[in-house]
Amino acid sequence: MRRRMMAALVLALCLWPVLMVGCAKRKVLAVGNLPPETRLFVQGPVDAVNHLVHLYWFGSDPDGAVLGYELRFKNPALPADTAWIFTTRTDSIFAVYTPTGFSTPYFEVRAIDDSPTPRPWDAAPNSPNGQRDLSPAFEDFKFTNQPPTAKFPDTLLVTTATRKDTTYASVTLTWAATDPDGGASGLRFDVGID
Repeated sequence: MRRRMMAALVLALCLWPVLMVGCAKRKVLAVGNLPPETRLFVQGPVDAVNHLVHLYWFGSDPDGAVLGYELRFKNPALPADTAWIFTTRTDSIFAVYTPTGFSTPYFEVRAIDDSPTPRPWDAAPNSPNGQRDLSPAFEDFKFTNQPPTAKFPDTLLVTTATRKDTTYASVTLTWAATDPDGGASGLRFDVGID
């Protein structure tokens, strides 16, 4: 009998710490509002690309939801046009202003979460309150936009038309145009006679 009592006592002593772990106070770690994180994706090559670029972005918030995004281009060709613009979209096609044929803009996008954080001083006019991504996603670009060329064929076609009382000379002109950046289907032509 004594052996059984000793075995029960040893078992009770071994189980005591295991049972007491479940009764201990749990520590709660309070974490404040965490900022959202933004990712940026580019379709196509990044260096010396066409003046049209398709960008995709995505935001995540570890303690809430993303309400929208603020984006901007910092373009040396247009230094005054650097304000944030609010959007709920996650992609867009941009046409980059390249008056000299080459431009190096800097694109930034930052997510906005659903926290009650007030808007910062540089926020877009229609953007909601919420914490902004502290390190916006960005991409440096090198855009080219070379001018199109138009060429006349080597020979001109001269015809003479006759009406009842007037004879006049006419010429039929044809030309071919190419755009080194692509998109020749959208070209417009201005024709003048001097």
